Amino acid sequence: MKDFSAGKLKTYIKSEAVPASNDQPVKVIVGTTFKELVLDSSADVLVEFYAPWCGHCKALAPIYEAVAA
Repeated sequence: MKDFSAGKLKTYIKSEAVPASNDQPVKVIVGTTFKELVLDSSADVLVEFYAPWCGHCKALAPIYEAVAA
């Protein structure tokens, strides 16, 4: 409790690993990179929360890639 009160604890974010390569027009954002790529970005950002099992998400993926390019 002393460390918490003193602000010494590091925030733990459950996140997937940062992708090894993320240089495509559509970026992969994970929990640990959300603030950097979205909140602190000077660029305009559109975020799609994607579920790999969702048919609508799968159908829209190529459209997002085309728009980003």
